[in-house]
Amino acid sequence: THIFGKFKFQSKQGSIEDYELGDLIGKGAYGEVFQAVHKETGKNYAIKVYDRYQMTQANKLKSINNEIKIIRRLDHPNLVKLFSVHETVTNIYLVMELVTGVPLSDYIKQK
Repeated sequence: THIFGKFKFQSKQGSIEDYELGDLIGKGAYGEVFQAVHKETGKNYAIKVYDRYQMTQANKLKSINNEIKIIRRLDHPNLVKLFSVHETVTNIYLVMELVTGVPLSDYIKQK
């Protein structure tokens, strides 16, 4: 079952298979963020990968759905853009703008 309605694994937005995952650039309680390259365009992205099993066990699927709704509605140059959402049986993928530089947590510690 796809919890995000129109955001299917195979969609008009392409497939998660269109991306080559690279280095791990972040990690949280329920997922990881990887640098990725779109195979056809060569553009760089950040892909947040949520483990569907862990999210289901922690009753967090609703939280991800809310995160997606909020990010899609916001459009500001200082906020990361969400380009597409893809699902497989095991994972949920958020294809997002890649922001380079110092991690925000490190920047805050320096101040």
